[in-house]
Amino acid sequence: MDYEPTDTFVRPVYVNGLGGDSAGTGGSTALSAISLPQRWHPGLTVRVKWRRCRAFYADRPETEEEACRWIEKDVPVHPYTYVGITWLHIFADDQVLVIPAMLGPGHPDYPGAESPYKSFNKRRGIGRDE
Repeated sequence: MDYEPTDTFVRPVYVNGLGGDSAGTGGSTALSAISLPQRWHPGLTVRVKWRRCRAFYADRPETEEEACRWIEKDVPVHPYTYVGITWLHIFADDQVLVIPAMLGPGHPDYPGAESPYKSFNKRRGIGRDE
């Protein structure tokens, strides 16, 4: 999930070399299977790589190389016992949380952040934001 509040976007995202889809901006995006050991242990990390791009607009022409940058880092995996889904949170300062859990961001006991929300239409002054 992408928490950058501006009109940038994250695409693609890889975890340990797998994935390739975009990070959701108003909920979640299913990447693919993330392989984790059956039991969590101290020091467990995954390699997360993503590309953040400024939105492409006709009034602000840029090449893809000018508008985008790659970020790659090893990220500690939040402790887990049971896993239903693994949540990946990418924040504005390029900090990342990887949280395998049975709960999701809408649950009060979820250990991570709430789901992000941003409207590209509202930023550009078009359409309705409902």
